[in-house]
Amino acid sequence: MKKDLIQNEKKIVQFSIGRSGSTLAWQILRQIFANVSKAHEKEMREDFNNKVAFSLVVTQREPCDNLLSIIKVRRYSNNPASMEESLDKHVVSNYLGIYKRKEEILRRYCEDAQLSPLVLKYEEFIDNYDYIFDRLEKYYSIEIDRKRRQEMSEVVSIKNNKKIQEQYSCFSQVCNDSGIHGNHINFPYPGDYEKTLKKIDFDWLREQLDYEINYWKDYWKKARKIV
Repeated sequence: MKKDLIQNEKKIVQFSIGRSGSTLAWQILRQIFANVSKAHEKEMREDFNNKVAFSLVVTQREPCDNLLSIIKVRRYSNNPASMEESLDKHVVSNYLGIYKRKEEILRRYCEDAQLSPLVLKYEEFIDNYDYIFDRLEKYYSIEIDRKRRQEMSEVVSIKNNKKIQEQYSCFSQVCNDSGIHGNHINFPYPGDYEKTLKKIDFDWLREQLDYEINYWKDYWKKARKIV
């Protein structure tokens, strides 16, 4: 559904750590605005270096879930079910540095007063798209009526995106229109990934990500006070 798009002169960039609801946010944005792109670190650097004017929409996911979801697509993309059988802290430790670097970059953009991004919390929007619509309305001074919200919600729903992913056999295959890969959605709900690790290993992971976990707890606590 691409109708009545807002012709925004300034590009909207959807930037996030991968596996944090970024595709869902991008799907919604491109149904509202004409000039939208989805970026990770490389594309963001290019826009900054080329002095491209843009507004920034960011998604943020609980650090443990985010890291484990990254491991799912990097190591278990052809057989996600095997993740519950073979994942342990030794496997996780190989990806900790990668995640911490990505998360530090995310924090840097979110703390940039000049960019002043719209930051969306994964745990709030995964089953409540009105959370996204409400914040887009306020941030961009637009109105999204109930009918339009319903239409977009059906397009970006987990149910609909799972139908798309079933057309592809592995994560390396992707639907260019929707951005959905094969095996894209397996553990979408908060806390789902905890069951992929033994408790002792999950507790260890929380210790390793203690700084990141507490940073975002404080971030959202402050954000609630502002709203």
